[in-house]
Amino acid sequence: MKRVKAFTMIELIMVVIIIGILASIGSVVMFKVVERSRQAEALEFLGAVRRALLRYYAEHAVLLSNDLDMSFLDIAPPSNQGAKYFEFHLGDSSNTVQMDACYADRNNVDLSYYQSYTIGLTINGDIENTSVL
Repeated sequence: MKRVKAFTMIELIMVVIIIGILASIGSVVMFKVVERSRQAEALEFLGAVRRALLRYYAEHAVLLSNDLDMSFLDIAPPSNQGAKYFEFHLGDSSNTVQMDACYADRNNVDLSYYQSYTIGLTINGDIENTSVL
């Protein structure tokens, strides 16, 4: 009888285990990269809000500090569809240490992997990120 060369069951199980370990490590890295991209998007909008606050201050000598005043700015806040990961606010957040001009809360949607956190942006442009990353 001719002997057929093939993989043994042990070899196949080892390959499946190695692929599983690599996939679990890769998923953690992927979640971090996705969350960092969401933070970058939020910081981009917070920077635009900060610049709009400075333009408003230059014209009216008043610094806006609550969410009702956001309609006075020359930019539109993101729509519900555009702001599905963060809630954007003017003024100071209770979750940050520095005095913020505006902040973004990440506590409303899709937090299966991370806890809620806040990104604050001061009038000077300093970023205070209380993220878990």
